[in-house]
Amino acid sequence: MLRPWLWISVFFAPLAVMAQATGLPADLRQHNLTQYNQSLLNPTASLDKESEQSLALWTRWQWQTIDGDPTTLFFNYSAKLNSASAAGIGFFQHNTGSFIQTGAVLNYAATFNINAASDLAFGLNLFGFQQEAGDTRFQQNPDMPLPQFDIPNQTLIRLAPSLRYSINDFSFGLVAENLIDINLSKDGQDPGANNVYTGLASYDIPLAIGMPGTSYLRPMVYIRSLPDADNQVGFTTLLSTSKFWGQLGYNNFYGLSAGAGGRFLKNFSIGALVEFGGDQQLQGNSTTFEFVTAYSFGPNDLRRRVVGFDEEEEGEQVLLTLESAPGQQDVRSQTQLASEENTDENDAELSRLEKERQAFIEMARIAEETAQADVESRKKRKQRERDSIDAAETARRVVQQQKVRQEQIKDSLARVREQAALAAARERDQDRPAADQTAGQESAEVAEEVTRRPGERYEEVERAGGLLPGFYLIANVFGTKKYHDIFVNKLSQMGLDPKSFYRSENKYNYVYLGRYRSIDEAREQRDGKMNGKYPDKLWIFRVVGE
Repeated sequence: MLRPWLWISVFFAPLAVMAQATGLPADLRQHNLTQYNQSLLNPTASLDKESEQSLALWTRWQWQTIDGDPTTLFFNYSAKLNSASAAGIGFFQHNTGSFIQTGAVLNYAATFNINAASDLAFGLNLFGFQQEAGDTRFQQNPDMPLPQFDIPNQTLIRLAPSLRYSINDFSFGLVAENLIDINLSKDGQDPGANNVYTGLASYDIPLAIGMPGTSYLRPMVYIRSLPDADNQVGFTTLLSTSKFWGQLGYNNFYGLSAGAGGRFLKNFSIGALVEFGGDQQLQGNSTTFEFVTAYSFGPNDLRRRVVGFDEEEEGEQVLLTLESAPGQQDVRSQTQLASEENTDENDAELSRLEKERQAFIEMARIAEETAQADVESRKKRKQRERDSIDAAETARRVVQQQKVRQEQIKDSLARVREQAALAAARERDQDRPAADQTAGQESAEVAEEVTRRPGERYEEVERAGGLLPGFYLIANVFGTKKYHDIFVNKLSQMGLDPKSFYRSENKYNYVYLGRYRSIDEAREQRDGKMNGKYPDKLWIFRVVGE
């Protein structure tokens, strides 16, 4: 009797008729793929890769024996075509114990924005493979011989499309693993009409481990319907960080699984997984092993993760603007601060900071009362991961940063006093108009010619958007506001005084730790790691006066 609609089938439909003889479903057994090569399970997963290009190898030894038991091997190259599409090509060999399939697979996936919080992704795997008879060593019932030697070799083409809908951090997907089968062999058998569907659902939970934006926890559940076999239901949970990854899983037929891996030399990854049979048909069989290794190259995905410093951005036309998000303070030069000091500098500065803190506390109260009404207006740009930040949380973070900054001001007043005399002398010059004085100050700051040192990260642009000329020490660059706020808060807790500006040309936020008049001052602070307070990389971004 036909089902109301055909649920999930096995990956290789021609083997469905032999499911009872072999004791194993004839699927590809790719249910444990999470960190790498997941596009074999769900074609849209190639959109989630963190690097622009990667090579990955996955192999599975069912029941441990390498030279005899059912094995699967998949070697894949994948690349991001742009921010909304990806493609890949791979080689696979699948040994079920009855048949051996050897061939290639092409992958393509693209995503389309629906609104600020959701998108729809489409993916497709195109398989082309040769199917030939294997051996009979896994036949469980000798009284029921397999008819494999009566079946000629076949050349098959298979289409496996998929759809995935994402809203914020939730994703729901459907994969038709053999929607279309085409037999190219003249004397080959009909591959059958048992369509295969897999339903998946997952949720990404960002974690504050290591650098912001590099760690997350992803639980996923799935259901797969197999022709002539019981449905498979399972779940996996992936923990991924910049240094290591680990996963736990369960499949009602294949049993429990656990795996882990590490990342080395920035781009190289290696890991392994073990699986313990759960179904009664698998009792007495040895443990199953899986091995995965990958090499990633090319710039990281700037929208999804924190941007690194090793890659040079080419062909940029720079347009710099100051960010005006809620809670963002106006950047004031230290010379302006010095000119406002009176004889009792400490008391005046601390009083001013207390007023600012009270103002932000009031802003937090107002934002908290109206958070429910305008939560949609506070949702920020969404690329791979879309985040909503309500004004109350933003204001509370700013209040916390102000408390930290109030303590830092006490330590920085001595340096401000040293610059006060120079600032006061410049401002007492009444013979020149204010505009001429400003122009002279800017021209003095940008007149220096800079010779880039070997291996030095340095970028120079014309002044734009009201940003003051000078040499900025850049600590990091972000495409997602959520990770920008986490990183700034982390620097403040380290005792630093981070600031940022926004470039509308490339839509990134630049976090910097100081602005300096000369390249020598900037290099001195960079090489000295901000007096030992910041252990990571810094690079120089220069703004030349107009």
